[in-house]
Amino acid sequence: TIFDPRDLLAELAYVHTDLGTSLRVLERVRPALDNFQAALDCVAQMGDPAELATAYMNLGSAWYSVNGHDRALLEYRKALRVGVRRNDHALIGSTLNNIGLAMEAMERLDDAIAAYRNALYEFRRISDKTGMSATFNNLGSAYYARQEYAEAVAWYERDLALLRERGNWTDMAATLHNLGHVALEMGDNNAARSYFTQSRDLYAAFDLAEYVAEEQEMIDYLGGE
Repeated sequence: TIFDPRDLLAELAYVHTDLGTSLRVLERVRPALDNFQAALDCVAQMGDPAELATAYMNLGSAWYSVNGHDRALLEYRKALRVGVRRNDHALIGSTLNNIGLAMEAMERLDDAIAAYRNALYEFRRISDKTGMSATFNNLGSAYYARQEYAEAVAWYERDLALLRERGNWTDMAATLHNLGHVALEMGDNNAARSYFTQSRDLYAAFDLAEYVAEEQEMIDYLGGE
């Protein structure tokens, strides 16, 4: 009511983006979509490519969260075109990573893996270790879905090494959890128990009781301590 009549488009875009983000956290996804679309409408009139790419990414992620994967891909690809025009390797990597997530959700696993590998190439060009870690993990997930367990382990282990180097302990716990499930599928219960135990202990160090309980449930299932 303040920004709209005064045509303060940047401020209005920020408000809609923050509202959309908050509504997504509250799992009110449809109103979140409306706000992200409104933010995009504002940004489209401003002529700022970086802000436009962010708006496309936000809208794509909102569609992804309601299983609108085709629409999510459409918005991510718009953001990708902005990144390519600007030679923005971080943006290109992020959009390719999100494209991979949407394709994986659609069970287009070969396409997802190709997108993740291309994202990884971009992140490596700029030494973006956060992006590299996310892509390692997503590649592990995609190969796990393809039941190529040795390949999944290799990617998760790469992620684990990078997370250990950076001291990202809770992310390490999540990757250890994923490795536990791969070990289960490979029939190696001892390795699975070890991964779940390490994950549990990391979560316990940060007092994340819900996650500790989840790991303990897996350990109990395997007949552990």
